[in-house]
Amino acid sequence: MSASVVTIVVVAVAALFAVLAVLPVRPMQAAVIERGGRFHAVAGPGLTLRVPFLDKVRTTVDLREQVLHIPAQPVVTSDRTSVSIGITAYFAVVDVRASVYDRPGDLYRESESGRERSVGESVERVVTLALREFAGTDGSNGPAPDIVGNRVRDEADRTAMRWGVRVRRVEVRPMEPSPSSHGPHHGQHHTNIHRGSNKP
Repeated sequence: MSASVVTIVVVAVAALFAVLAVLPVRPMQAAVIERGGRFHAVAGPGLTLRVPFLDKVRTTVDLREQVLHIPAQPVVTSDRTSVSIGITAYFAVVDVRASVYDRPGDLYRESESGRERSVGESVERVVTLALREFAGTDGSNGPAPDIVGNRVRDEADRTAMRWGVRVRRVEVRPMEPSPSSHGPHHGQHHTNIHRGSNKP
C-alpha cells in the first residue's frame, strides 16, 4: 500500500472521528450522555464534544414549559358523588439528570410492556393521583376550581420535584356531575363550581 493511500485512509478516519465527536443539541433541549452504559454528562444547547463509539446519547429532554391536557375523567368525592374533572397542567424539567434517572420504577417504565414513559406521562400520573386523593377528602360542595387546581399543583409539584420536574400550574376545567351520580347535591355542586370559575 502506497504512502498516499495510507495518508488518505488516515485522513478519512480522522475526519470521521471529528464528525462523530461533535454532538449538536437543539435550542431549549438537553442531551443525556452515557459512557459505558452509565450516566456521564448532560449536554446543553449548542455543540458538545464526546468520545466516538464510547459516549452515547440516551435521550434528549425538552427544557421548555410544556402543556399537558388530561381528559375529563370520573372522580368519586368523599360523599360518594361522582364528578367528571378535566385538568390542564403546565410543567418543566429543571433537573435533566434527575428526570431520567430518579423517577420511581412505576413512573418510569410500564409494568406490562416495559416501555419507558415520557416525562409528560409521568407528570400525568402524578397529577391524576393528586386529584383523586384531593377529591376523596372534599365532598361535592368542595372549593372552586382555582382552589382545587392550586392544591393539586402543590401536591403534584412536591412529588415531581423529587425527580427534577416542576409542576408550575394546574387548571381545573369545569366539573360536571357524572351521569351515574345520584343525590341532592348535584345542582348545588354544579353552581358552586361555576361560581368559582367565573371569578375575575
